[in-house]
Amino acid sequence: MKLEYIFRSVATFASMPVWPLFKKKDGPIVVYVPHKESNVDIKYLLAYKCSIDKKHVNVVIDCEGFSSLKNILTRKGFRVICLDTWEELNVVKNASVIISSVNTLGAQGLYWLALGAKYIQVWHGITIKNIGFHFEKYYSPYNQLIRWGHSFITHSHRFGYLLVPDSFYSKLFDKYFWTHRKVYGWPVRNDYWFFKDSFDRELMELGANWHLLNWIKRLKKEQKTKVILYIPTWRKSFSWAKFFSEIDMVNKLERLAVDKNAVVIMKFHPMEELGTRLTSHNLEYLEGIERLSEHIYIYRDIPGTFSDPMPLLDIGDVLITDYSSVYFDYLLGKPKNPIVFWWFDKDQYHLEERILPYVTPGYKVKMFDELLSALNSILDGNDPLYNERKKVRKLVYGSGQKQPSSSIIWSLACQKTV
Repeated sequence: MKLEYIFRSVATFASMPVWPLFKKKDGPIVVYVPHKESNVDIKYLLAYKCSIDKKHVNVVIDCEGFSSLKNILTRKGFRVICLDTWEELNVVKNASVIISSVNTLGAQGLYWLALGAKYIQVWHGITIKNIGFHFEKYYSPYNQLIRWGHSFITHSHRFGYLLVPDSFYSKLFDKYFWTHRKVYGWPVRNDYWFFKDSFDRELMELGANWHLLNWIKRLKKEQKTKVILYIPTWRKSFSWAKFFSEIDMVNKLERLAVDKNAVVIMKFHPMEELGTRLTSHNLEYLEGIERLSEHIYIYRDIPGTFSDPMPLLDIGDVLITDYSSVYFDYLLGKPKNPIVFWWFDKDQYHLEERILPYVTPGYKVKMFDELLSALNSILDGNDPLYNERKKVRKLVYGSGQKQPSSSIIWSLACQKTV
């Protein structure tokens, strides 16, 4: 593929000043499926039942890594294009609309080819650690200038439209992504909570371990079993197996689960599940393991498709997380359910202490024994922070929305005039 990379880096950059003049307004719609990052939002977008002719939607995927997905999308009528091929270059060159959930074009070196197209960023969520980072930068004029430069260089010139929730999120994007045209709506994956009937069922259920999910559902119904979810964010240069061993996590959680009639389901970040240069070793010693003990399970996606946490969140009674945006998904869909923030490595992050109390209504613990104590209290029926969660839910999402975010994105995509 060396010729393609040379073409991307030299020829497209050289033609950059005039290239948008030749862009067709009636070109194809291109949807990128990230292979190693947040792709579940794109899944719900593709699964949404809309009137658009799927033959005009070009879906770019890693055909080798997502072989099952390729076959299903082709059968559903989409035009599937393999990543890193001449066909991808041609369709991007002629595209009038490009949709992605991460910085696809920048990562692939295709941004200059795509100039002149409407670029829609289906933003996949802000993590708590980023909220702390952005707020921390608000207090110094010098740091604001740095943030402005970073935003312009790495973000603002790449995306035309960003999907962002109203209210709290909106204020963040006003300051950080200053040139974007905002489109209001919750992250697309959250359509799952309110609009299930609006999606193709086969596509919507991709990437979920339904064998494990259905078994857990039966336990909940027949034995009143409580489901504790542990869904952490990704970490660089980290070994989960070593960490579990150091704090004797599995044995202690097992005793808690037996005592409280509960099961613990662990779901790791897709960047670790699917493997990246920085995190492929994080789950090395847990690879292929589905059960750590009698009551502790590891939840994984189905290879070759997506990694979707939404059906898992749906059956959870308690969520343990840290800095992950999955917290906001759970808060939107299940505001009555308790949340525990386990920040065992909090000192490594720039978390703004003046902001955290207002956006994280839940038990906040650092040591593992503190986590066990919080879980014991919750499973005994104590939940003093329900009203606080409702307040933050309204702060982040406003009063809600009446249509799926998928519908909002497709409507924007069909307005092809740049």
